[in-house]
Amino acid sequence: MTAPIVFCEECREYKPYTVSEHEMFGVLRGRTYTYIGKEAHCSVCGAVVYIPELSDYNLTALYNVFRDKNGN
Repeated sequence: MTAPIVFCEECREYKPYTVSEHEMFGVLRGRTYTYIGKEAHCSVCGAVVYIPELSDYNLTALYNVFRDKNGN
């Protein structure tokens, strides 16, 4: 199985990437919430790369924390 690849803006080429979990912060309705999100990094240079599915995952994680904290 080959590693997933994505265009790295630093390398200016398609490169493999890795995904790791990090503590992240988001602001909703003027309040800051902490959640565990995922971030992708280029395996060659280490720059953060954009993966649409991870963005969706992180938004869902933020909204889940928001609902938990506000009783929704």
